[in-house]
Amino acid sequence: MTNTHHSNSLISIVPARAGSKGLVQKNIRSFCGSPLYLHAIKQGLRTTGNVIITTDIPEIHASDLPQGCLLHRREAHLSTDTTSMSAVIHDVITKRHLKNKTIVLLQVTSPLRSDEDVLACVNLYTKGRFSMAMSVVQVKNDILKCGTLSEDNTFKNVLHNKFCFFNRQDLPSVHKPNGAIYVFNSDSFLKSNDFPIEKIGVVEMSEERSFDIDTLADFSLAERIMDSSSPRHC
Repeated sequence: MTNTHHSNSLISIVPARAGSKGLVQKNIRSFCGSPLYLHAIKQGLRTTGNVIITTDIPEIHASDLPQGCLLHRREAHLSTDTTSMSAVIHDVITKRHLKNKTIVLLQVTSPLRSDEDVLACVNLYTKGRFSMAMSVVQVKNDILKCGTLSEDNTFKNVLHNKFCFFNRQDLPSVHKPNGAIYVFNSDSFLKSNDFPIEKIGVVEMSEERSFDIDTLADFSLAERIMDSSSPRHC
């Protein structure tokens, strides 16, 4: 699906770091015939029209990128295992002077995310009811039975102690961020110096489309899923 109503205020940011403990050179590894990072870039171009890739990967050159994608060369101190995503985004927004832009953060390791998922997050955010929008996936709700222990061995449930005694089928459904899509305003991000989390709207994605690549086994499985579900992409 392609968004034919691109706005100059929309821009995708694709972060791609060189270091990867789970799978060496994961982000530039060939996925269905082209580097993994390129899938996120092309999706960003289809859905928002403008893309910035922030990376320290030396094999990625501006001349190799599709038209509409800008290379932002990330400095070494923003490319470590402990670097926060907030710091990476802050660097791009400030150095590229992204004033009052709607930022669509697309993670490279979620290649099964659909264009419809991205556009749903963008459309939800642009309704103006939320400080940001993000994609989520449903998870087992038995976490609602869990809690923490104080020094005197007092149990405190994550939400309410009553949930400890619920049958699982009676517990509320639980969702978590799947890391695939985040949408927010650049000025709001700078104002809070972080993701604007005051009121978060969500778009639910299926477990399959929420698949996140970390290991070689993940990579191979994601390719097989992509190949079977969307032959045109592989």
